[in-house]
Formats: sequence, C-alpha cells, structure tokens
Amino acid sequence: MNFRPVMFFRMTFGATLVLSVVGPVHADETPIVLKPHRAVYAMGLAGVTGQGGPVDARGVMSYEMIETCEAWKIDTKVLMRSAYAGAEEEIENLRKMTTWEAKDGLGFRFRMDETTQGQASDKLRGVAVVDAVGASGIAEFSEPQNAQSELPKGSMFPSQHMIEIIKRSRAGNPHFTAVVFDGASEDDPYEISALIGEAPPSNLSDEVKTTLGEGARWKARLAYFPVAKKAETPEYELSVLYRDDGIVETVRQDYDDHSIEARLRQIEILPRPSCEIPATPRPAGHLPDGVEDEKPE
Repeated sequence: MNFRPVMFFRMTFGATLVLSVVGPVHADETPIVLKPHRAVYAMGLAGVTGQGGPVDARGVMSYEMIETCEAWKIDTKVLMRSAYAGAEEEIENLRKMTTWEAKDGLGFRFRMDETTQGQASDKLRGVAVVDAVGASGIAEFSEPQNAQSELPKGSMFPSQHMIEIIKRSRAGNPHFTAVVFDGASEDDPYEISALIGEAPPSNLSDEVKTTLGEGARWKARLAYFPVAKKAETPEYELSVLYRDDGIVETVRQDYDDHSIEARLRQIEILPRPSCEIPATPRPAGHLPDGVEDEKPE
C-alpha cells in the first residue's frame, strides 16, 4: 500500500505570494507564517471498511520543513508494515520524498523513491512551473520516464495550498477547491475539495502541546480528484487537523477498504533564515537558495 505523503499538505496544498518569509496577508493584516519544523508521527490502522485491505498496519512518518529565503524544502519519510489475511509475512513499504517549492509560487521540484520488501518499487523525479500566480503551467517528469502533465489555470503547489487553506480557515469560509500539484504521483495534478470546520479538543501529549504553544486550530476534510481522469468520485480522502502555523497534528487517509492515521508524537521548531538582499547579483547559472546541495544522479 502507498501512503501518500501529506503536508500537505502537504493541504498540500490563487493567492498572491511574495518573496519573503511569510505567506499572503488576511484582511485583518495578520500575516500567515508557516513554522519550519521537524516532526515525527506514529501511524496505524484506523479502520477497515471492506475486503482486501490490511488487517493490521503500523508505521512512522518523519517530516522536516526547512525554510530558506527563497523557498520551502520538505523531506518526508514514511515506513509502514502491513499485515494481510492469509499472508505469511508483513509487507514493508518505505517511501522517501523531497520537494523544493519557491515562495513566489512559480516553481516546484520533486523526487520520490519507494521500496517494498527492500526492493525498489517506484521512483518519481521532475519539475513543475506555472507562468504566473493563478496562471496555467506544466509539470515535466524525468523518472520513471520522460512525460509531461498540463497544469490548469489556477494550479498551485503544496505550501501555497496550505497557506490558502489557513487563509480561508481564518475567514470562516468552509469550502475551498483548488488544483494542486505535489509530485507524489504520476496522476498529478489533483483537484482538492476542502470542507473546513472546527477542531476537536487536542489529545496530544503535554510535552508536544508545550512545544507547539497556543494557536488557532481547524479540521478539514480533503477529497482528491485526479484532474486527468475527470472522475466524479474522489480517489481518496484525507481528514486533517492543522494549526494556524501550518503544523499538522493528525491526518487520516481513507481508502476504499481501510484507513490509516498519523498522529504527532514529537515536534521541534526550527529557526528561520535571516534574509538580506545580496549586495551583488548571483553569478549566471547559480541555483536558487536551498537547492545547491542537490547533485544529479
């Protein structure tokens, strides 16, 4: 089974973004500021609704969001062990994903590697761009094969989508639909329909609550419709409990025959960069901040 990395969100998530450390500003002029952080989530089977799915599942997800002056760099690792009726051994699945998203909302890079029982089972590499915020664009895959995917007008990338979700949550707007490209599947982009509501009381540990501090919280139900398939029913759905700073407390992913839940267990708030305008322009060919360490394979 493949657990689609969130943070979304990964809520994964048009608005006007500026090249700074904050996202768009709400009507009350309060900036939406995503907190860079490192988190660990415990994962497990949250329900079985049909035949053919796992009878047991457990795992862990590590998530790291690093902020640079120009972009968000996100690393996600998901390790799952699932047991199926009649199977002699558990199935171990490991998915690693790294993304780089420009704060101006125009560029996105992604790479994903997945193994099953220790053997390579899936790989994705590519880049995506939009012509302008709110405009159309294109995604180019270099792995598993060279391919292109059109991004409709208004398409956005995950962190931008998260900012838009928070913006509408603050305003009390319960419905939000957007086309989002997150590089987690060859079926991208997806139209994500969000239904936003009040969050239930937190059941996180006291240690995690202390680290997080006070802040507004909401719960959203996200339905994913692959744009290319023009489906009338979602391919899957997520229930996400998230905060005003973009940190996700819990996420539940519902498939046809089972559900998997990830719950925040450890959290570390990371420092933000000190961003200054360089005195001299970058040399020609210099990569954007945050991607200098990526070497071609």
